[in-house]
Amino acid sequence: MRLQARDGEDAGSARGPEWHVMLNTGGSPVAVGFDARGVMYLADLAHRAVLFVQNDGNTELAELVREWEGSSLLGPSALAFDASGTLFFTDSGPLGTTTLAKPHGSVFSISAETGIVTPLTFRSLAHPSALAVSPDGSSVYVAETMANRVLRFAQQPRGVWHCSVWRQFTGRMGPTALSVCEDGTLLVGLSDFSSVANASGVIAVLDATTAETVRELPVPGSGVSGVALGDTAIYVTDRASGDLYRASEPVDAVLRGSTPSTFRGSVGSKLAAA
Repeated sequence: MRLQARDGEDAGSARGPEWHVMLNTGGSPVAVGFDARGVMYLADLAHRAVLFVQNDGNTELAELVREWEGSSLLGPSALAFDASGTLFFTDSGPLGTTTLAKPHGSVFSISAETGIVTPLTFRSLAHPSALAVSPDGSSVYVAETMANRVLRFAQQPRGVWHCSVWRQFTGRMGPTALSVCEDGTLLVGLSDFSSVANASGVIAVLDATTAETVRELPVPGSGVSGVALGDTAIYVTDRASGDLYRASEPVDAVLRGSTPSTFRGSVGSKLAAA
C-alpha cells in the first residue's frame, strides 16, 4: 500500500515512506493504539472484538475481549489509553446498530493491572464512535454521534465514573472524531452524510473548562472521521473521500488565532493499493 498525492506526485518519495501491509485482520479494523510496552491494539467492527498483536515478533493477532458477562460486543469502534495504561474503548457496532431509537452502545475500560473489563456505561448510548482521555486521566470524552453530543465521564473517587453532557451540538449528523490537547482543549470533528444538501464538516475547538467553542475550523469534506495533533500541524481524515488534510497554519495559530484557518486540499492524500 502506498500514499498517492492528490496532485499526482508520488507521496512515497515526496513526503514520506511507502506504506506496506503489516497484517490483515480479516475483518474491519477502525481504530489502533499502543500501550506503554509498544503492544498494538485494534478495534475491529466485523470481529466484534478488541484485538492485539502478540509482542513476540510474529505479528499474530489475538483477542483481548469480545464479550462482557455473557453479552457479546456489538463492534468496538474507538480506543485510547490513559497514562496508567488503562484501555478505554467504545462499543457501537456499525452505523445503524445503535441509534436514538436503539441506544445500545457502551463504553468500557480494561485495567492494565488486573485485566478486568468494566463498563463506564452499558447499552445506553446512540452510536458512541470516538473517545479521548484528558491529559491528567481524570476525564474520558466520548462522541455520541447520533445524539449529536460529547459526553464526559469524570472519575471521582478513583474507579467510579460519572457521566454528564459536556457539549450538545445542533446541525450536521454529529461528532465523529475527538482529540485532546496538552492543556485540555478538546478538538471535536463534526460530520454529515455526503448525500445531504450543503453537507459540510468542521472541527470545533472547545475550551477545556467551559466547553464553549473557541474556534470553528471548516474542512473541505463532510465525512470527518479522525482528527489528530502533530508536532507542527493538525490533521483531519475524511472517510468518504479517503483524504488526509493538514491545516494551513501551525497548531498554536489554529487553536488560538482569530483569523479563519483552512485545510489545504493540495496536501490531502488518498490511500491506494500499490
